Amino acid sequence: MFAEAQAYLHMDEEWMWRFYLMDSQGRVIVISHRAYFTRDEALAALREFQLNLARAETG
Repeated sequence: MFAEAQAYLHMDEEWMWRFYLMDSQGRVIVISHRAYFTRDEALAALREFQLNLARAETG
């Protein structure tokens, strides 16, 4: 499920960055609970999230 997800960054209404994942149907399946001050922080958090997901999926 998550392996096919597309990742995106989004700046919210408070000028904070969040990441989210969408499935192949275009539905949002994950939105970061935390907001980040910079785009680089959000990208680093997204990469860490994806690594943890990959580890969890492979067992």
